[in-house]
Amino acid sequence: MKYFDLHTHTVLSDGTKTPQQLLDAAEKKGYGLGISDHIFCCKMLTLRDVEHYLDELDRYNVLHGVEANLGENFTLPHKLDERVDYVIASVHSVQDLNGEKLELGPYFCARAGDAGAPPYNRSFTADEAKHYLEQILQILEFDFRCQRVDILGHCTVHPFYDTLMGQKYLSDWQDEVVKLCKKYTVAIEISGLWHCPDEDLIRKAHVAGVKFSLGSDCHQPEDTCDLDYALDMLRKIGIGQDELFTIKA
Repeated sequence: MKYFDLHTHTVLSDGTKTPQQLLDAAEKKGYGLGISDHIFCCKMLTLRDVEHYLDELDRYNVLHGVEANLGENFTLPHKLDERVDYVIASVHSVQDLNGEKLELGPYFCARAGDAGAPPYNRSFTADEAKHYLEQILQILEFDFRCQRVDILGHCTVHPFYDTLMGQKYLSDWQDEVVKLCKKYTVAIEISGLWHCPDEDLIRKAHVAGVKFSLGSDCHQPEDTCDLDYALDMLRKIGIGQDELFTIKA
């Protein structure tokens, strides 16, 4: 049984390893590899940049993926889209209460323990957190319906979710995420870097028949092809190979 690490980043966006270095690491662990660098940010701001990225991936025995920002227009023209094996879409920002863009990058860096990253000290009230989580549900509904999304990336990794940890609201919110993924045939990523989603959400998605993908979300060398948490969840819950996301022919 061969597992694929589908969420990886290279020097072509904001990662630290080359595609060949990632491929070597994956082969050493016996994993297949998909590379899913960020599009329309970092080093890939234009369609021509995306085309050059896909040209570069053609040189390697890897699946061609991208990671897009939910809440933004990331639809590719057909000639590029047909070269992409899968699209991971993740929440990287929301609109704050003043209508301004609230970037979650500082939160991600702090939570991942990136060298030199300051602690994330911004706090949210329970009402604010619920507001943002409701906004995220609206974003999921719209983008799942209107754009290509194959995999929902690190779906519970944001400070609003942390704020409400242990509250019943989160269980209801999880239910809505699972319903949307089921409705639009979107797989849920089990993340090695973030150790998410938690077991409760994964079990709900499993019962609902939602597919799963595995991803290390590696940016730093120490995170490369780390699927330990994801594989532990597969074994613990009894998720079979046929319940994992596969590339459409």
